[in-house]
Amino acid sequence: MLTFKASKAGLSKIKQARILSGWAIADSRWLVAASQIIDSTTDWQQTDYYAVGISPGTWGRFLGGKEPIKAPAFKAYCQVLGLSWQEVCEQNPNTSKSFCIERQPYENQCFQEIVKPGALIRIKAPQEMGKTYFMQNILAYAKTKTYQTQVFSFELSDSTIFTDLAKFSKWFCAGIGQSLGLENKLTDYWDDIFGCNYNTTIYFEKYLLAKLNNPLVIVLDRVDIVFEHLQIANDFCALLRAWNQRASQGDDIGIWQKIRLIIVHSTEVYGSLDINHSPLGGVGLVVKLSEFSFEQVKKLASKYQLFWSDLEIK
Repeated sequence: MLTFKASKAGLSKIKQARILSGWAIADSRWLVAASQIIDSTTDWQQTDYYAVGISPGTWGRFLGGKEPIKAPAFKAYCQVLGLSWQEVCEQNPNTSKSFCIERQPYENQCFQEIVKPGALIRIKAPQEMGKTYFMQNILAYAKTKTYQTQVFSFELSDSTIFTDLAKFSKWFCAGIGQSLGLENKLTDYWDDIFGCNYNTTIYFEKYLLAKLNNPLVIVLDRVDIVFEHLQIANDFCALLRAWNQRASQGDDIGIWQKIRLIIVHSTEVYGSLDINHSPLGGVGLVVKLSEFSFEQVKKLASKYQLFWSDLEIK
């Protein structure tokens, strides 16, 4: 079975995400949540054991990064932390890009878009359709341009975050700041007399983006979780549209030209929003991943040394 361990950069992301969660290392909730991901048919909170591969030992090895653990456990721990396992994992020949199928012409379109000042790319598809792999390819290309990249997943949020727009906005600002290695300075920039979107914009403009030398690509992953909360979603989408408009119009100091956004969400979930209209309107380059074609499935099967007949491929 495949085994993974975290890279040096991955360990830093793990630590930041763990601290942001507020849970102690020894908290059993890590193991319960990971077990639930591996086997959702069992109520792990009512048991005194965990799913196969999940244990205090594998959790400790995952956090330490010195020894590899089995792939399902590694991926589950990453998901509990709201992290993409590909971003965390040390390069492994068994997870080589050679086992992936390129999504053309979408990939080239995104490569061309991500270098544009203030770019916004929206990746949407049903679950398990390869959105993460696709997003990782865009980030890899961005890194060749010496862009800074960060992945921020809304999976890390809990239900209390969505009870109030101010709470959500501050959590979002603090979370992005922490992922960039910056301390929380909301008290210095937040003024309750102004609206949340205005305060969030000022915090990014005056603090988070102010000292960037190179463009920053931020992936907002699992945005469909935000869509489940109508009042929050409407304001948050309005914020992203406003940022994109600022970037396209230009500004005197070029702050908003530095940022590039990649928004990733599943198409099945729009919460209370009108499913006949995009929550983000007509903003950005929209990529809707389709199912693999016959030839793509045949190529992928060949990479895994599966000698399927035409009927099996269909």
